[in-house]
Amino acid sequence: MLLEKFKKYLDKVFRPLPDSKEVRDFREELLGNLMSNAIDMQKEGYEEDEIYEKCINNLGDYREHIRALSGNPIAVVRDARVQKSVIYTIMFILTCVVAYILVGLFVPGGWAVGAYTIFPAMAIVIYLYYTGNILIRNFALKKHATTGVIFASYYIFAVLLVFLNMILVFDLPAAKSWVVFPSYGMAIMAIHIGMQFLRGKKPALSAYMAFINFTAVEAYLITAVLTGLWHPYWIIAVAGFVVSTFVLLLKQIRKIDEREARRR
Repeated sequence: MLLEKFKKYLDKVFRPLPDSKEVRDFREELLGNLMSNAIDMQKEGYEEDEIYEKCINNLGDYREHIRALSGNPIAVVRDARVQKSVIYTIMFILTCVVAYILVGLFVPGGWAVGAYTIFPAMAIVIYLYYTGNILIRNFALKKHATTGVIFASYYIFAVLLVFLNMILVFDLPAAKSWVVFPSYGMAIMAIHIGMQFLRGKKPALSAYMAFINFTAVEAYLITAVLTGLWHPYWIIAVAGFVVSTFVLLLKQIRKIDEREARRR
């Protein structure tokens, strides 16, 4: 039972890594260490759940070695999963090309319709597939150099999609639909704050202030465009600035109090 639990744990840890001999050897080494410690604890009379927790906690810091293994480009290219992924991608592209030809031949105006729908959809699916795999790998390895950029790109695509739908589906003029674009500032600050937490760091107060201000400005723009009233809804943007300033002042007061407390 413990052996199966340890295998499942290591399967999760090693899932993002390429299937190479070096990776397999290191995995077997960790499994051997886990089982060796488990046998010793069984002799001491520990319960199975307690043995599992203690063995995992006593395994040591192996993350750096895993990161090194994950960065081997030759192993990545030789990985059967990567090779299958490339083959599936080529098959998907060929399927889309065939679908485009069929639509062009049998649907009136299909060449133009297919070009505007099939190929953009194909590109989006491929992008989401590969970036999604990168995100899974980043979170598994706790390595987030590209995580923020990927999330930001998702938001850019989402906003563009909303903008186009507002014009093409809901028949809103571009003079109103443009209000979705200033939300980029709000999204960037939200992603920045989230990435700081993922890296185990405390976000700066200025990041929270910027997020509050960007959110207030975006709320003002959307409200003003939907209602056609720019006045008096400008108070929303001002309120965001006032709230963020109050937060800053309260933080400064707290710092002063802490400094005074240390002097006593």
